[in-house]
Amino acid sequence: MARSTTTFRNGHTAWNKGMTKETDERVRRGGEKQKGKKCPDTTQRLKVNNPMKKLRFNKGTFRKGHISCNKGKLARIPELTIPLCRCGCGKRVRKMSSSFIRGHHGRGKASWSKGLTKETDTRVARIAEANKGNIPWSKGLTKEIDGRLRGIAEKLSKLYKGCKRSENHRARISEGVKKAYDTMPEIKIKQGLASRKNWQNPDYREKTIRNILKGVLKRPTSYEQKIIDLSNKYNLPFRYVGNGQVLINFKNPDFIECNGRKLLIEVYASFWHNKNYEKERTKVFAEYGFKTLFLSENDLDREEWGEHCLLKIRNFCGVQPPRTCGGVRVELWSHNR
Repeated sequence: MARSTTTFRNGHTAWNKGMTKETDERVRRGGEKQKGKKCPDTTQRLKVNNPMKKLRFNKGTFRKGHISCNKGKLARIPELTIPLCRCGCGKRVRKMSSSFIRGHHGRGKASWSKGLTKETDTRVARIAEANKGNIPWSKGLTKEIDGRLRGIAEKLSKLYKGCKRSENHRARISEGVKKAYDTMPEIKIKQGLASRKNWQNPDYREKTIRNILKGVLKRPTSYEQKIIDLSNKYNLPFRYVGNGQVLINFKNPDFIECNGRKLLIEVYASFWHNKNYEKERTKVFAEYGFKTLFLSENDLDREEWGEHCLLKIRNFCGVQPPRTCGGVRVELWSHNR
């Protein structure tokens, strides 16, 4: 039996307004009759046109106690296929709404201003004129004094940490730098002036030297390792610092006396140094009161290099000759000078 519809006039008040099943018998009986009945299928089937949009039900009229026809049922959603990056790299994007992977927008596309200058193109000239006199917000700031730069530096560090560039990538970077130096020599001059200015800062200079010694040079060398083994065997009072641990007048000695005396040992191969190497290093260390002993390949390549170098170190330190006490060899490292 079809339900009759009632037309209400403006200002008409429903007979059950403000009544509940606790206060009116008619409302209670009507609620019991409808209890447990399913409502008619007033909702349309789900239409999934765009899987990124939220699924929406058409609004239906439900009474208290009614059970929805689709209760406990799951809507069938077609499998989502994440699209590929449009740059052609073959990788998939992170979001369905994205067309490119981050940083891939400009791949394979040449910049519209490539090869143009303000002398040959009016657009470049207008942009240059508009930006003339603008001062970057970060000029004069460093990550140590500005939180914004510090945050940017931390993000970039996490992003590129452990990222290894391919051989092709490194070759393209090298070609770009060489091309920039050839076409714009003022860049090389500007970088050289900036590097000289930074080199005047003792902290920057010392930090750079330490990083170079730590990252580029292989330490200790075979000759230095021989003196390390000799020091450990005879308990010599010298500590190896040739890996950049100690800098004296921005120079890194190989060994330093660890009992408070200003004595240094330099181990070197003459092939890698000029003829005045010993004089120059002696003069540099002498400015701070240090005396230096030099051991070259002539001392370390001979058959009895151990005894020879040990004797030179003893004479350099002013050590008393070894004595035998009760059949035991005793080394007396006392200062006689």
